[in-house]
Amino acid sequence: MAGAPVPIENPVSAPAKVSRPRPPITVSTTAPPQTARPSADVLSGLVGVWEGEYTCTQGLTGMKVTLGAPSAGIMPVTVEFFPLPSNPSVPKGSYTMAASLGSGGQLMFKQQQWINQPPGYTMIDMVVTSPVRADVKQLSGDILKQSCKGFSLRRP
Repeated sequence: MAGAPVPIENPVSAPAKVSRPRPPITVSTTAPPQTARPSADVLSGLVGVWEGEYTCTQGLTGMKVTLGAPSAGIMPVTVEFFPLPSNPSVPKGSYTMAASLGSGGQLMFKQQQWINQPPGYTMIDMVVTSPVRADVKQLSGDILKQSCKGFSLRRP
């Protein structure tokens, strides 16, 4: 058959598409891993009485801190301060605070109200700088007032 078109194979033509099954999409139902930031469970583990000392302009001062059960991430706190044998002229006093976790995971104590205010004394805010875990036996940190140093508390 003269003049009939002859099919020519094109060696440069695109390869045929091969259909491959796509892997199934999986959605994780587990929560993302927790960071080292303390949680409400940790706050519950800190509930109770803590005793120790702090230093401000009056010198080394005894301190008793009672941490109450947290509610909505806030712990009620009562602070009592008193003289130590090495500094007997310090008056007794007490006030309330609220403790909560700061954005960086540190435990923050914010002053609230005086229970017994000695003349010339002001309330102080504090931040725990030591590790905060439910099983700790000691809390230490900074007093957020320029004329003060730090504090240290232990479970009795």
